[in-house]
Amino acid sequence: MTGLPRGICLSASMSEIVMRDYDTRISRLQGVYYYARYVDDIVVFTHRNPCYILKEMEKILQEEVGLKFNPQKTDIVNIVTCRCKPKCKCIGNCQCLNSCQCSKKSLLLNFEFLGYKFTLQDVVNPKEPLQISLAENKVKRYKTRIIYSILDYITNADISLLEKRIAYLTGNHIVKNNSEGAELKAGIFYSYPYINNYKILDDLTLFLRKAINAKEGAFGKKIGSCIKPTDYQRISKYCFRSGYLNRKEKVFSASEVRLIQRCWKYGKN
Repeated sequence: MTGLPRGICLSASMSEIVMRDYDTRISRLQGVYYYARYVDDIVVFTHRNPCYILKEMEKILQEEVGLKFNPQKTDIVNIVTCRCKPKCKCIGNCQCLNSCQCSKKSLLLNFEFLGYKFTLQDVVNPKEPLQISLAENKVKRYKTRIIYSILDYITNADISLLEKRIAYLTGNHIVKNNSEGAELKAGIFYSYPYINNYKILDDLTLFLRKAINAKEGAFGKKIGSCIKPTDYQRISKYCFRSGYLNRKEKVFSASEVRLIQRCWKYGKN
């Protein structure tokens, strides 16, 4: 067996030591003005041809640690000041700048990094700031947990447990106190504090309310036969945007957290 075994305490530290020289070499590549890596997630900003930089990164990765990039998880995002610039034949003062339509016909580009989805225009526009939302896999995780929570409620009819699960998903909570006595917090805000595009939070709230009020299909018939109007009101009051912006916090005991997470881990009781 080669490589580092998963699960042991030293694996993360050993992998960081192995990647240290690689990080240094990439950050010093000509044209690279920002480089960051978190475990196996890497982001690079460069003013040179990104294809060239990527080729160099792959070459150095093979030399340093004998690894390769996953092409399915590797993206190149090109941002320009003007698409017409390479075609411009003006010398000195650009005569065609006033007729340029690039900024009016910009395209939206996006990439994902560390649980976030970044959306920006392909032509630099200071009036249109970078939009930061949740990555697609994180959105899918929230939706899956909502459905599993409701399915478990259909089985046990425990509205209090369902409400705790929804409160846990839409809000924030204290994980534990660190060695210095400070509270460590988690939840929709503390896990993703840099979101500035709240539409995805509204979409998640809408998904929750449609799921709890479903009428059609096998799922709708099951939930419709067991949920009461008062139960629906208890659940529908929860809102992802509100939990995020107001940093709403709930206190859960360790046993409550285990019970809340149980159906998410196994998809059942």
